[in-house]
Amino acid sequence: MEQFKQSVKSETIDLCEFDYVPSFLNVPFFFYYENKDGGSDFMPLELLRESFFVALKDYPILAGRQVMAGRGHAKIVVDKDNLNLPEYRESHSSVHFSELQASRFGCEILPGGAATASIMAAADASGTIKLASIHVVRLVDNSGVVIFASIVHSVVDGTGFCQFISHWGKVCKWMHGGSVACECPSFPFSYLRSTIFDHMPAERKELDVLTKEVLTTNGFIAKWLSWVSPEFRGSVLKTLSAVASDTGHAFHISDKSLAYLHTIAREYIPNGERVSDNDIITGLLSIVFARTGSKKVSNSKSGGFLASLGAFLLPSSYVSHKEHTTLVVVDSRPRLAGLIDAMYNGNAVVVRRFANPTETLHGPISSQALATMVRIVRGLVDDTDAQCIRQIVDDGGRNPAKFVSLLAHSLTTPTMLVTNLSRIPFYDVDFGGGMPAYVRPLVTTVATLAYITRSRPSTGGYEIHLTMTKQAMARLLQIEFWTSLVAKLY
Repeated sequence: MEQFKQSVKSETIDLCEFDYVPSFLNVPFFFYYENKDGGSDFMPLELLRESFFVALKDYPILAGRQVMAGRGHAKIVVDKDNLNLPEYRESHSSVHFSELQASRFGCEILPGGAATASIMAAADASGTIKLASIHVVRLVDNSGVVIFASIVHSVVDGTGFCQFISHWGKVCKWMHGGSVACECPSFPFSYLRSTIFDHMPAERKELDVLTKEVLTTNGFIAKWLSWVSPEFRGSVLKTLSAVASDTGHAFHISDKSLAYLHTIAREYIPNGERVSDNDIITGLLSIVFARTGSKKVSNSKSGGFLASLGAFLLPSSYVSHKEHTTLVVVDSRPRLAGLIDAMYNGNAVVVRRFANPTETLHGPISSQALATMVRIVRGLVDDTDAQCIRQIVDDGGRNPAKFVSLLAHSLTTPTMLVTNLSRIPFYDVDFGGGMPAYVRPLVTTVATLAYITRSRPSTGGYEIHLTMTKQAMARLLQIEFWTSLVAKLY
């Protein structure tokens, strides 16, 4: 750690429109590693810790502080004389890896306090928002290691998160090998926000009404959340997350189930029209989400002050609505020419919105209803080209409360946010003990959120890590069409 401190130079990184929208969130994941051979030198704690701070030399932004620079603008300030070091913890657990495996890596059997950060970017006991939080848990009998890693979303998106964690793994593996003939792995990525704007076109195009609305939500909630400090905003959202009583489950959808959904949707989709697995899964999620409904307002009447506050600030969770919308996260990297080659590490995703057709709320789930949703998703993704991305950035920039517009919209309208992380190579993160046995996000939040990830390579298919209100989740588990296609993991 001391070597890292001595290596740091003061710098200021201006954040941009891509960073503001998710700035109230963390990107938190669990990585589970099994000590299959029972070796005594399996992922040593001291080596993991030392290699983390070696890797951090290439990524000093994580030792900075998020500072508001005028309403709606923020920056990360790295001060070598006043570092905000990542939280790094180590602990031992009485849980055996086999127990975690038997529980399908469910939350209930995790070592107590394994998640040292929530999905909300909130201040710690000292009143400071740590930009990264790491907790390494060694399981009983040296049976395995669980690594919890969280990075504030204003610094990275899912791709950037995995890039840094993979770099840490490569450094650890190199140090464990003890080879002096090779150099320590370098971190070739750039976190300078100017990089993404260097690859954006000057041309723009008009956005659809629904996407524009979600970028410019500007009511009382948006104005208030944009006015308070990041630390206070984080504490409020963390409290509301508890009030909302959301619950999370993971579901596996097999290649066989996906093939079936492709087949029935194709009956109502013109030949030659492209349909991806993401289109199918997002379309299915949108239909079943609309059918789960919302909690009734009466649920908040007997819950005291916090429940009343929740009903006021989270009406989408307490009031029944006829319209349900889906927000789709789209990665701009393959859509902005040269950005992938530029190895950009910061946030690079945008959000598009569509409303569920009324017919999805009633009657049995049909092939035609699925095809309708799939085509909407496909059209929205195809429409998100470089000119669209430029317009999203410009429209967001005109709204001083732009960085909380998405949050405010989700709190006031029944909304599901779907983000597809299936192309991110989480299972390549190797600290010297081999590939992880399982990787999963921490999903509890104040909104309905769905992460789509690839299953472990040997399993195939995808996993859907889904958070909803308890009432909505209970209704989801009663939808026969859904339960016939997926297997609940935890």
